Amino acid sequence: MRPLILLAPALLLGGCQVTDDKANDQVSVTYNQDVAENAGAAALKTIDQAAGAIVNDTKEAGAAVRNIDVDVKVGDKNDGNQPAPANSN
Repeated sequence: MRPLILLAPALLLGGCQVTDDKANDQVSVTYNQDVAENAGAAALKTIDQAAGAIVNDTKEAGAAVRNIDVDVKVGDKNDGNQPAPANSN
């Protein structure tokens, strides 16, 4: 929610157009709703694409985890690959 709150002022500023009239020593700032809407649509498209990429990566990672096969042997017998445990008597 916080990123959306921070995004709103940026979108409003994106709709502002600044004109500098050096001949009359004036600066004017106007708000263009079409520009702001286009900036908002572009931002939402980028967010949507990023979210889609995250979802796809998560699905691929989940599939990779599910395809792991692990064999675990539990017991106290020595299979010959390791030295026998020390006698604790």
